Amino acid sequence: MAAPPKATFRKRGRPKAAFDVGLALLVGALAVALIIAGLIAWSIFNLVRDEGPQYTVVEGRSLQLYFPRPEILDEVAYVDGDGQLRVIRPSQPNRRLAAVNVTIVNRTTTIVPMFIDTRAAQLGDRRGERIWVMDPFQAAQPGQSDQCSVSRDTGLMQCKYTPFLWGKVDLVKDYQISGWMLFEIPRDLKLDALWWNEADDIVASFAF
Repeated sequence: MAAPPKATFRKRGRPKAAFDVGLALLVGALAVALIIAGLIAWSIFNLVRDEGPQYTVVEGRSLQLYFPRPEILDEVAYVDGDGQLRVIRPSQPNRRLAAVNVTIVNRTTTIVPMFIDTRAAQLGDRRGERIWVMDPFQAAQPGQSDQCSVSRDTGLMQCKYTPFLWGKVDLVKDYQISGWMLFEIPRDLKLDALWWNEADDIVASFAF
């Protein structure tokens, strides 16, 4: 009686045609995924670029500063402690106001005491003129402005370019403070850097 044939083992593979089709589908799916990811990234980039300010970020010994490019204005309005509207305007026809929204962060020190006044910061051209920050309260006069409106939530008058970054501040570690700083600049002054002088020495060129 003849012995039954022995079982033999071999590697099972898929037919070449089926393998090629599967590989093509996989490559196609990966290509589509990459295209979609690229479109999402581009959309986010454009959203940030078009609808939100771009910020310069710079770090000193104790402080970090975040700020966008200055906004050039003919006036800045605010409401004083008595609820009266006051307006700041350039002192001369050949000058304008530059408003910078500065955020200061304390990352390293238990507490950083600061007194932010007219010697705290400068704005201007690295190779030319620098302008000291102005005292917004001393320069203001009673007036009217369309920069302020009554809040529907609080019923109080709110102004676009407030609060001001001004006065005595004790900045605790891992906290931040934000506010507007105003500079009265010549109309033709090139603005490419901010110099910060209070509690730290930081020179920051605008990154855009």
